[in-house]
Amino acid sequence: MRYILRPIHRKERSRELSEFSGDEVFACFVSIIGTGAGALRYYGGLIGVSTLGGGLKIRGILAVAPLICLALLLPVLLHLTAHEVKEDHAYVVMFMLAGCVWLWLSVAMAAALGISFRDDAIERRNYPAAVAICGAMLGVTCVYAGANIGEGATVWMTFAPAAMATVAWVANWLMLEWMCGIDDAVAIERDMPSAVRLAVFLAVSGAILGWAVAGDFESAEGTVRDLAWRGWPVVPLAMVLAIVQSYAVRRRQEGE
Repeated sequence: MRYILRPIHRKERSRELSEFSGDEVFACFVSIIGTGAGALRYYGGLIGVSTLGGGLKIRGILAVAPLICLALLLPVLLHLTAHEVKEDHAYVVMFMLAGCVWLWLSVAMAAALGISFRDDAIERRNYPAAVAICGAMLGVTCVYAGANIGEGATVWMTFAPAAMATVAWVANWLMLEWMCGIDDAVAIERDMPSAVRLAVFLAVSGAILGWAVAGDFESAEGTVRDLAWRGWPVVPLAMVLAIVQSYAVRRRQEGE
């Protein structure tokens, strides 16, 4: 088990608050750079593409989605994280910035699987693509938030579980796409029911995997064990969704 059932007292701190270690300074620097670069690319795409022909509503949805995800993450960092994070808001800022990086990575992952934020959602005004991208951001927020819950001696005891759970989340998304081609249904066929199913799957699987890595960090082996033991439901969930998606596509094609 990764849960350590012992109280954490103030006198157990190994350093004064706000005194970042070398690893923490590095993590903070990378998070700042990643957040800035991702924000420029994301919001630059929203602003830079011509608004001729409309598309303001879809831009508004995509502009607000990251802010909503960060608003959901903030209470977790303030109340459910390690005692040093809760007691020193400098750590909260650092983990919020890292959360932004996770959001931008989810958008990049969607593009790699064929649902492009810029090409599909903005330029082609594909509302189903925007729904799927919002689902991806919500799902990765759940993964990252879960990894922040509990005690850990270093920042890597947060980032490592978050990375492991994110890899598992992406792997299940890839498996779903391989089984039923749901991303093509969203990006090419503009099928809104497919987009809703994908968005719900990404959010629910993110919540499951985030819960799987939540808790006090004990060891990397324990994290992997808990991820497998508590995160396994995402695999049958992907299989069930693939069956439902394939059936829905076949019914739609028969009705055309």
